[in-house]
Amino acid sequence: MTKLPFFLVLPLSGLAAFAEAQNASNNSYQFEFGATYSTSDADFITKSNNYSVDGTYYFAPVQLKDNPYAEAAFMERAGFVSLGGGYGENETKTACVSAASGTGRTSCRTGQEGSSAGVTTGFYVADIFYFEGSYSYSDNENKYNGRTFSSNNDYWSAAIGIAPMENMLLTTSFAEGNDLFGDNYNISGKYVIPFTSGQALNLEASYAYYKDAPDIADDDDWIVGGDYYFSRAFSVGGTFNSSDNYTLRSRYFFNQALSLDVEYSEQRDFLDIDTYSVGLSARF
Repeated sequence: MTKLPFFLVLPLSGLAAFAEAQNASNNSYQFEFGATYSTSDADFITKSNNYSVDGTYYFAPVQLKDNPYAEAAFMERAGFVSLGGGYGENETKTACVSAASGTGRTSCRTGQEGSSAGVTTGFYVADIFYFEGSYSYSDNENKYNGRTFSSNNDYWSAAIGIAPMENMLLTTSFAEGNDLFGDNYNISGKYVIPFTSGQALNLEASYAYYKDAPDIADDDDWIVGGDYYFSRAFSVGGTFNSSDNYTLRSRYFFNQALSLDVEYSEQRDFLDIDTYSVGLSARF
């Protein structure tokens, strides 16, 4: 499988320079591009490098108005289409089993190298009903005990929702193997509360119920999250879920066109894993 080294940095640096060169007083944007690098740390992880890029086109210019920069598209109910791709290489060290003797070895390196691509589109009808659909494809090579296994998968999902009031959206989603209004169901909500002087509070929550799912410890899951905007340009927030996993995140806009975001997540439900990520985005 062909590597894609440094594919994050060079394209985005050119976009960032172009975006920054735009008129600083421009109060709208229609394109947004981003790149992210993430890595995970645990006792059994020996290598973890994951890269992704994405681009979004909004069907109409997104007006910033007095909204927080990061929430402008949501608060303006902007329709969009987004393309994304990623590449990752991860390696772990675990106990192995000999195929001949069936006895465990001291350690064995397992690895995964893969790439993915996807498209998502979302739009409002009559400024109140929301529809979203996505499709993704992945190509992976899994290595275990000196052997390599290749696989590829595609996946689709969709969501429908309603915006009952300003700055609020409620949705439910479905996908392959999970029919709409079937035995499994879910609901998600997002609400942004603007304050004075550019400050705001973003609240998010999701709940999902699974019927007859023996491979899932609990038959329901929930997650809550939020972000506080100290100004239109700077926010700090995070998430917490029913498995006691949490995420801390922050985003800062250097100007209306260029932003940096950082994130830390801690997973403690099955294995102890810490994940760090950093991203850069440009819009114009």
